[in-house]
Amino acid sequence: PPEAVCEEVNRWAREVAGHNQRMRPVPASNGHITLAFLGEIPESQAWLVAEAVQDSASDMAGLELGAPAWLPRRRARVLALEINDREGQLAACQSRVAAALQEAIGWRPNQTFLAHLTAIRLSRGFQPTDQALPASPVTGFSAKSVTLYASRLRPEGSAYEALEIVVLDN
Repeated sequence: PPEAVCEEVNRWAREVAGHNQRMRPVPASNGHITLAFLGEIPESQAWLVAEAVQDSASDMAGLELGAPAWLPRRRARVLALEINDREGQLAACQSRVAAALQEAIGWRPNQTFLAHLTAIRLSRGFQPTDQALPASPVTGFSAKSVTLYASRLRPEGSAYEALEIVVLDN
């Protein structure tokens, strides 16, 4: 999403988290919508993945931030904002990317695609049932790019390294 959208989500997340040490707002710079989570893949396959993303990425307009959602629904680890895909372009792009990855490296998703933007990461043992949530920001946007990231886990959270960026026309 555009930087301004990620910053708006981060402001909302900081308001929700307040001083709760079990809730860590995701930095705006880490804001992204995951089209396909690959997990660990051999470095030798990275160019195949990059090529698949390059060939299958497409414009995604008509998106907007939706309702908050605790994910996964049982034992939540994150609080996310759903992404409303009014024109179906996000779902269509995700489907093309998934098909291209399956053809290129045999990748298959381990869960159904749910478009969302993670706002807060939760510590173990956090119980979301008592947490009152303010209304999510009402923001429409177009995706500006599709990026292939390498995720590096660190004690303070994930750090993302862009390996391939496909800029969208929108």
